[in-house]
Amino acid sequence: MGNAKIRRIAPYLGALLLILIAMAIRYVSRIYGSAPSWLWLIRSGIYIGMIAVWGVSLHRRILQNQTRRYLTAIAGLMVLWLALRTVKYSIHNVDAARYLWYLYYLPMLLIPTFSIAAAMSLGKPENYRLPRWLNLLYIPALVLLGLAVGAALLSRSPSRPAPTPPEPAASAPTLADLETLEFWEQGSYIQPISRTCLTRTPEGTRVELELYHEEVYQEQAGPELLEQAKAILEEYGVGGWAGFSGHDPNVLDGSSFRLEAVLADGTRIEAHGENKFPPNYRDVMGALDDLTAAAQKNALQQYTP
Repeated sequence: MGNAKIRRIAPYLGALLLILIAMAIRYVSRIYGSAPSWLWLIRSGIYIGMIAVWGVSLHRRILQNQTRRYLTAIAGLMVLWLALRTVKYSIHNVDAARYLWYLYYLPMLLIPTFSIAAAMSLGKPENYRLPRWLNLLYIPALVLLGLAVGAALLSRSPSRPAPTPPEPAASAPTLADLETLEFWEQGSYIQPISRTCLTRTPEGTRVELELYHEEVYQEQAGPELLEQAKAILEEYGVGGWAGFSGHDPNVLDGSSFRLEAVLADGTRIEAHGENKFPPNYRDVMGALDDLTAAAQKNALQQYTP
């Protein structure tokens, strides 16, 4: 094989190798949930780098001014999209992650618009100019972008308010000892920990945390952790949540939860909701978050670059 042919196919082989590496990282992350987060950043960097190189190549190879300009802009928007996604999944500020999610709409709306303009410029002379009526295509894109920005600014922050005194409960009986307590919170925004499970073991309490990028962290704590969790459930009358199932169809962008508790006497407390929550929900989840704060810190230190 001649040197010229090797130089011609080398970029394609390099791109294939990078794609295989990114696929391998994805496979490792999904199969072995304990893979470090820096592997995920490498995967994102591979895709961002390949798109950036493609954009530079377009800028150098295409002679028609408008086609070159639109295709280069598309490459830049794709890089922006992946960069926003990378940052969103690398931070643990709920409000910042939410706004980054809304910023996705900028490339999502402009890439199709620029693609139409680029397609209409193909095969035209170097000095060709698109008809002015084509600018009307920007109107729906800008309107939708404005709606997305408005939704981001007007949407209620998912951050929990400061705890308030619990609502008086008609009956808040003493609960039997907790054997297992598991709760989930999910939504369009990203929270560092999506699932928490406390389980009684002969050694004390096993704490299991599932991070938003699918890693699972475990550590052992003393039996007092479940006792403190039980006290929180009793204080806020969580026993009365049993059978709660709430849903608000008027909210299109919000959060959902599920809580399951198994007591030593066989009693099960199960509750779930989507944009509709039982009494004292925010205070309960805030108190449980505070209870597992040390474990959450350890988990994030282990799995965050």
